[in-house]
Amino acid sequence: MDRGIAEALRRGQSDGTVRRDLRAEEVAGFLVAMYEGYAVLAKNSQDVRVWNVGIKNIVGWLRSLRPAEDQYFGVARDGKTHDLIKLEHIITRTHN
Repeated sequence: MDRGIAEALRRGQSDGTVRRDLRAEEVAGFLVAMYEGYAVLAKNSQDVRVWNVGIKNIVGWLRSLRPAEDQYFGVARDGKTHDLIKLEHIITRTHN
């Protein structure tokens, strides 16, 4: 899973929707760790609020991976839905 996320991040770096100063493999590993960590915390606490806060934090962090001029949510300026936006949608959809 990390490799697929890292590849999506590299594509985003190539098309300018992800900051170029990031190391894709490290960011991908951190994303997976955050997601899995919040899943475990929510399961152990038996409290959906823990999961909801975790997803909100992850999506906020994902948004911080965009270049400063592209801190928006939705479809990119060129009308295409880029990988980072797709990833945000996947994460927010899985928590419902």
